[in-house]
Amino acid sequence: VLYRNGPPGLLFYLSAREPIPRYDDGAELARILEENPDRWIISPEHDLSNLKLRGSVVAREETLRWDRPASPRGAFVLFRPDSAARKKNS
Repeated sequence: VLYRNGPPGLLFYLSAREPIPRYDDGAELARILEENPDRWIISPEHDLSNLKLRGSVVAREETLRWDRPASPRGAFVLFRPDSAARKKNS
């Protein structure tokens, strides 16, 4: 799922077969993750830090020295909630 704004072009590069759900409300996202524990989150790192979810960052947007300065919201990350890890190991 996407939490808050995704970067321009992200959906194109992901080549998703179905629309990727997008959430702006942290409480709603937490509820969705309880019902669907296999979901992972793509979000600006700063916005993700505002959520009260346990898990780990498994990938981070690469920044190159010639890129524009990073957004105040930080790099985009792929976050795996602990619930997704437990389901995978079940």
